[in-house]
Amino acid sequence: MSSGPPAEPLQRRPPGPRPSGPEDDRPAAEQVQIHETALPGVGFRHDFTTRRGRQLGVVSHRTGRRDLILYDQDDPDAAQEVVQLSGAESEALGGLLGGSRVTEALTELQQQVEGLAIDWLSIT
Repeated sequence: MSSGPPAEPLQRRPPGPRPSGPEDDRPAAEQVQIHETALPGVGFRHDFTTRRGRQLGVVSHRTGRRDLILYDQDDPDAAQEVVQLSGAESEALGGLLGGSRVTEALTELQQQVEGLAIDWLSIT
């Protein structure tokens, strides 16, 4: 167990499968179903299966640590490899995988919304 300040509680969606992004952004064949499982006392586990059939998972510990899991192809309940990542390492990996593009898009959208002018009209 790592020492350090406790992680702030996160807002969570209900457990179960859900698309990884807006449905109109990707063709149905490219949508990935992510399964979320609560791990009492630990955090949450998110799993998905790649289009080539490999199962991947991430355990998000309450401490901020993340475990990247590659499941065994012959036994999907067993981990073939587990890579432990600190909070900073998981943020860096997220950036490499495209997380920073999402942040950039949200910032651009916020700037567009802030530039809108609203006029109120009286209806009689």
